[in-house]
Amino acid sequence: MRVFLVRHGSDDFCEGEYSIGRKQAQRAANFLKQQKFNADKTVILSSKLPRAINTAEIIREILGTSEVKSVDWLSDKGWPRRNIFEDLNKFIAANSHLEVVILVSHAPQIAKVLTECDFLDIESILNCSIFAADLVGRKAEHLFTP
Repeated sequence: MRVFLVRHGSDDFCEGEYSIGRKQAQRAANFLKQQKFNADKTVILSSKLPRAINTAEIIREILGTSEVKSVDWLSDKGWPRRNIFEDLNKFIAANSHLEVVILVSHAPQIAKVLTECDFLDIESILNCSIFAADLVGRKAEHLFTP
């Protein structure tokens, strides 16, 4: 299964269609679209906070996936006690029919998954940056920053 981690866009989504956050999310989504996913076997998971949901919805629109699933374990609530890496692995195990998981969340949650994958360049987690994570092999790479 392919796992992509996306940090939410800038917080200015409320400023309308020309906001920096919206443009960042569109660029990230267009990069993901080039990866040629099967939309029917792709899920987008999001934090429940607006900046992550807005980013995830733009990605969903551009990729043509059916929905964004907001999950508590990707939100700031309960951080740092949550084990995001473990929660993500449980989700993947329960949804083995999927080919791609796109996780849209916040820097601390993404950093937790990346550090579990021995990726230590945490400073590269910028708005709408995208990382690929191999949870089994515990490897990750930075793919894109808008």
